Amino acid sequence: DLAMKTGTGGDRKLGLDAIVVGFAPAHQPRVAFCVVLERAGKAELAAARTTRQLLEAVLYKLELLRGA
Repeated sequence: DLAMKTGTGGDRKLGLDAIVVGFAPAHQPRVAFCVVLERAGKAELAAARTTRQLLEAVLYKLELLRGA
């Protein structure tokens, strides 16, 4: 469960920049994040994929620390 906002910027001719900011979990945040991908092509897909990979890695690490 997370809260986030997405956006794009830049020049369409050069390729749009993808921007994602947010925090997780939404009800009691432990992680804040911002992903910026320059000239990301299909910006929304690239940003979603990268954000998912980032959050999976961070939340996995937090679970390991909690169990230690």
